[in-house]
Amino acid sequence: MPTRPQYIGTQEISLDDKGRIVFGQYFRSLVDAHEHDTWWLTRGFDGQILLFTSESWNTVVERLHARDMFNPEVMDFARLLFGSAHRCKLDNAYRLVIPAPLRDFAKITLRGKAVLVGAGDHLELCEAEAWRKHEEDLLSKYRLMASRFLTTANEPQT
Repeated sequence: MPTRPQYIGTQEISLDDKGRIVFGQYFRSLVDAHEHDTWWLTRGFDGQILLFTSESWNTVVERLHARDMFNPEVMDFARLLFGSAHRCKLDNAYRLVIPAPLRDFAKITLRGKAVLVGAGDHLELCEAEAWRKHEEDLLSKYRLMASRFLTTANEPQT
């Protein structure tokens, strides 16, 4: 059974005049190894675009469908998540078109600078300056996050 891919690291990129990004060598190697030529793109929560492989997207869909779809909060979340979703395929040059509504949401312009951030089972696409600011804010909490998420229940937490 193949291992789950871990999309890690960051790649600074520019969108071309057709709104495409190009995956770098490391991400290409994962795409090839796991046959990830289809991606699901949707709005994120901090102004970024979430990029899911088909497997990761299916997990998200299953988790949401396990919820009470008549709960108003679940309905609203599903509308936002699915309403902004786009199925996109990589071309042979590892280019992926970023749909205009998502580019507008993330404030990423054609020929603009962006950052592709590995987030484990998915990728995130952020406008470059917005990512730098967000990362800077997160770094002040990095030690606390490590303490909360990397220690086990029987280890003392500081």
